[in-house]
Amino acid sequence: IQSGKTAHMIGLALKAIQGEVEGDQYDTVIILSGTIEDLRKQSYERISEIGLPMNKVIIVPKGKDLSQDDDAKKAVYSHFRKNSNKKLILVIKKDVRIISVLNNILTSRFMIAKKKRRVMIK
Repeated sequence: IQSGKTAHMIGLALKAIQGEVEGDQYDTVIILSGTIEDLRKQSYERISEIGLPMNKVIIVPKGKDLSQDDDAKKAVYSHFRKNSNKKLILVIKKDVRIISVLNNILTSRFMIAKKKRRVMIK
C-alpha cells in the first residue's frame, strides 16, 4: 500500500532547504532511504525529478551508493570543507557500511577547516 512516505520525506527535505525566513535554511539534508539499493535509487530519482536548480542544489549519489561513488564522496567532502552556497541532498541507505563511509569523510583529518553547516537527517 502506498502511504506517501517518500512524498512526505521529499516535502520535508525541500522545506528544510528553503526555510521559513532568511538564515533558517538547512545547508544539508541526509536522507536515509532504507536498506535496499533500489529504494535508494527510487528516492534519488524522485528528488531529481522535481527540477531543483543544479547551480544551487547538489543531489548525490546518482548511480552507485556512497561507498562506490568517488564523485559523490568528493562532492560531500567539498560541501563540508569549502565555502559554497550550494545545498547538498545526500540519499544513502541505512547501512552501517555506508554510514561508516560518510563518517570517515566527515571525520577525515583533511576536514580541519570544515565550514559550519546546518544538517537535517531524515
